[in-house]
Amino acid sequence: MGILERSKQRQSQLSSNQQSVRVDAPATFLTGTGRDLNEIESNDRAVKFWVPEPVWTALQELAAYYDSDLSTVVRHVLFVHVYGQYDLLALAERGDQRFMPQGDREALLDVPMYSRSASAENRTAALGKNDQDMKVWVPEALADGIDGLAGAAGISRSEYIREMLVSHLFGRKQLPDRS
Repeated sequence: MGILERSKQRQSQLSSNQQSVRVDAPATFLTGTGRDLNEIESNDRAVKFWVPEPVWTALQELAAYYDSDLSTVVRHVLFVHVYGQYDLLALAERGDQRFMPQGDREALLDVPMYSRSASAENRTAALGKNDQDMKVWVPEALADGIDGLAGAAGISRSEYIREMLVSHLFGRKQLPDRS
């Protein structure tokens, strides 16, 4: 059953069960993509990468803004990049907050993600030297997803994560086009 069919089925169930829904219970509207996300239960793989100072500072500020930690903020960005905002919010709506920083939920809804072609050039050089090392524990399936995307782009995992974070934090225009 595809996303549209599940959504229609869910809407039908919601409208036919309107009398049985309690007023104080939040309704679940997002069906998600139907992917099996059981493989992301535990953060069992370390992902290491280097970022320039402006990225490090922005991540620290976001962690403070969400009253969270750096690892949770990075896991949130990685999850959205690999699985999408729709699955993230569908999980959160069902009470699964593993990939959600705390704080303003509305601020998390505007998350553009872009795909770019690959080359061997350093596209983050304008931000300075990559002198801040990070180690974030993520689910193995999420790390495998990032590895697959990095491989398809023809760059290392660290470079892929760095470019994705720059794009997420500062916008796509911050990264020069690949030659």
